[in-house]
Amino acid sequence: MSRHPGQSRLERLRTLPRRAWRRWVALMDLREDATSLALTRILVAVVLLTDQLIAGKLGIVENMWGPHTQGGLALAANQNPMPLMFELFGAEASTAHVLWWMMVGGCVCLALGVFSRLAAAVVVFASAQEAMIYPIGDRGIDIALRAICLILVFSRSGATLSLEGYIRRGKLSTRELIPAWPRYFVIIQICWIYFSAGFHKRGDWWPWQGSSALWRILHDPHFARFDIGGWDWLYPFTQLGTLGTMFFELTPPIFMLALYYRRFPQRAGRIGRFLNRIRFRELWLFLGVTFHLGLLMTMRLGIFPLGMLACYPAFLAPDETWRILQIFREKLTFGRRKSAPASA
Repeated sequence: MSRHPGQSRLERLRTLPRRAWRRWVALMDLREDATSLALTRILVAVVLLTDQLIAGKLGIVENMWGPHTQGGLALAANQNPMPLMFELFGAEASTAHVLWWMMVGGCVCLALGVFSRLAAAVVVFASAQEAMIYPIGDRGIDIALRAICLILVFSRSGATLSLEGYIRRGKLSTRELIPAWPRYFVIIQICWIYFSAGFHKRGDWWPWQGSSALWRILHDPHFARFDIGGWDWLYPFTQLGTLGTMFFELTPPIFMLALYYRRFPQRAGRIGRFLNRIRFRELWLFLGVTFHLGLLMTMRLGIFPLGMLACYPAFLAPDETWRILQIFREKLTFGRRKSAPASA
């Protein structure tokens, strides 16, 4: 039977753009609790702040973002036009510290929820200036988190778990409803990163020619945390890990379909019901978490694993986020009650 009784196929085709636009507007107008996006805001800011503090501790701020005439590694002072920070404050070593403090201050304000939108804009600007001054140091994860912060500029992620929310409502957890579309855009951004990475994997290391990528990188002393020389029995497991990586990185379109049918189960057909039944969404997220934790434990990849995991709260609906937070709260409360008699 037709889903639109009384309409001919030509009529349905003619009204398709209008119906699609109405669905898009309805989707963009959805409201939800701000908690999931607020956690993403906090975690992303903390990861970026940690990265900047490490650079400061190592004393490489001037080397990375200072002019080459004063010990910097980049030639940005010779560009025409120069990066805006050099235009405003001069191509001096001190400008690198101004830029560093701008990035640190933006991250702190973003994490605490102080003028969250402005703080996110400052982080985007400072990160972009760092990239212009020292392009070689602008890693893929820097570009990804800069894009996430740009989405936060247009969101209301500071509505809860923030100082501005506390000042406005008198409590940290306001449960305020905000537009849901920024969280959806974060999901699309992260899924695109995974899918494009999987799609562009070529060469002899990947599944179609040996599945040895993980084995090879674990033997590269630049990336590997441990020397696994002589552990040949691990090779089949690394092949399985390579296959799992490819499956994870090539299936974001299926994940987004599963996400949609979980949000709108009434629209699920045979495929949607199957994805919901096998809990594909949860399986994919589990693979993602284990993938990044595995990278964190076995390889030196900078902030990449933690930076990607910082975006994972956006994958959770706010009610799911609250259930997880409630579980942690109950366990923490139970642990305190259990230790109270011993301390007494």
